[in-house]
Amino acid sequence: MGYADAHRTYERSKIAGVLSVNQVLQIAKIRLELYEKALLTSRMILQQFAQFTWSFRASS
Repeated sequence: MGYADAHRTYERSKIAGVLSVNQVLQIAKIRLELYEKALLTSRMILQQFAQFTWSFRASS
């Protein structure tokens, strides 16, 4: 189940007022994976910026 599928399932179930425990857990797992990817990306960007800053300071 990808993010789009999970989101569709969540929206449909929200309208119906019914979400199974398994669906809730799957949606939570997918959201956590997305947050983890966003954090890793942010961390990589910050590391690259820090390296650039240090190399810029070292050269001046």
